[in-house]
Amino acid sequence: MPSAPERRPLLPDLPLAWLVAAGYITCLVATLLLLILVLHQLLGRYLWFSTQMRLVGQARSALGLTEAGRDQRLALSDLAMREPQEVVRLLGEAGLTARILDSQGRTVAQAGPGIQAMPLPGPEHLTRSRHGRMGRRMAGTAWLAEGPRRRMLMVLLPLGPPRDPPALLQLGAPWRFAEELNTELGRMLLWTGLGALALGLGASLVIGRLLARPLQHLAATARRVAEGDLQARCGLSPGRNEIASVASAFDEMVSRLEESFAAQRRFVADASHELKTPLTSIAGMAELLEQASPEEQRRALAILQRETDRMGRLIDQLLTLSRAEAPHPLERWTSFDLAGLLREVLEGASLVDPAHPIELELAEPLWVRGDRDGLARVLQNLLDNARKHSPPGAPVRVEGRTRPGEVEVLVRDRGPGIPEADLPHVFERFFRADPSRARSTGGSGLGLAIVREVLQAHQGRAHLRNHPEGGLEALIRLPSANLQDQAPASSATSPRMETHPDDTEEVQR
Repeated sequence: MPSAPERRPLLPDLPLAWLVAAGYITCLVATLLLLILVLHQLLGRYLWFSTQMRLVGQARSALGLTEAGRDQRLALSDLAMREPQEVVRLLGEAGLTARILDSQGRTVAQAGPGIQAMPLPGPEHLTRSRHGRMGRRMAGTAWLAEGPRRRMLMVLLPLGPPRDPPALLQLGAPWRFAEELNTELGRMLLWTGLGALALGLGASLVIGRLLARPLQHLAATARRVAEGDLQARCGLSPGRNEIASVASAFDEMVSRLEESFAAQRRFVADASHELKTPLTSIAGMAELLEQASPEEQRRALAILQRETDRMGRLIDQLLTLSRAEAPHPLERWTSFDLAGLLREVLEGASLVDPAHPIELELAEPLWVRGDRDGLARVLQNLLDNARKHSPPGAPVRVEGRTRPGEVEVLVRDRGPGIPEADLPHVFERFFRADPSRARSTGGSGLGLAIVREVLQAHQGRAHLRNHPEGGLEALIRLPSANLQDQAPASSATSPRMETHPDDTEEVQR
């Protein structure tokens, strides 16, 4: 099977600082080139038209022509009725190089400095002068001509209406000033552009290094975490930019990963310890059976049966906890009345343990949506936990009520409560509060952990507190069915599992 073609990276394999500098300099060069081109074109057009207008304006002033209320073409046509030699003389005395031509382009009169070096117009210029427009209300044409020593700007104006072959006035001016100005502008733009590129390169390198430094620190921290150092953190100062957000998210992820690994190690150690005790007892009893008397054998078999049942319950709870942590298929979710489920659980508990009466205060209905078996296990674990730690004959208080958008179930025992320092840890696996909740009364330490996982899958919450009058109160909250028609949230947005030692508002009496 042919291997998949290797995908080329979108960016060259270069340091981030150089990539930022290259992108910045590329944009800067493109901007400068476009700016130089636009300025050069604008200056050329300005010099081209301004020189033409200046020549015509000087000629009009020298000949005493005005524009007041008259069309410029008609004012220039007045020159056709004047003596050509007089016209060019006046223009020459004004410092202009001028020539009057007939309709065929032959010289009629000429005067002015450098007149001999001013080239005659070609046939195409004669044609364009009659039909072209040089500017506002001005007929004629203009072009650059190569003289013997310098380039000149030629202006050719008709001295009569376009329908009749008129005489033509040719004016010339050196183009050296415009060329020198363009050259000087180009030189200034070049040096300015080089300076801007140098500054841009330095600024882009500094910015690139400022961007790359936290990313390099983040990469180094990620390598430390990959090597097993789960205490490594980026430690970047918080900010609103994307790099600070990534660093903060990375630190939070590593913190969660460290907590997860620590919890896994504790779980393995606790599970090993919990299973080791009954296995050790079973192994000792098996050795004793080989040489024991019939009475001792009966006692050993009873101990074997007890330890086997205990180990079976532990394994069953571990499997229940594993299933609670797995994604819950929505096909098993239904909308049902939690009040009815609570009555069923309480009825079974009363039959199993009649020594602990149950005080029930229930508001019906309590509609929720979820896994009925999983929520039944939650209620059973809370009730078992309350009965185990209540003195014989002490009632267990159970309440079911509704709040806006939520359903609440409160279970209160009459036991000694839990030390305040242990309240934040009661939902951890295999946790037992000493000394009142040891293994003899506290079970395997998985009941409340199962409660936490099932409630997380149902977007629920749990709160524990010691009641001021004695005992422990456990309050669970579930979204009501009309607010939970959508799919449950993922584990990334799991609900809170909290303990509130003094939360009289959250856990009511």
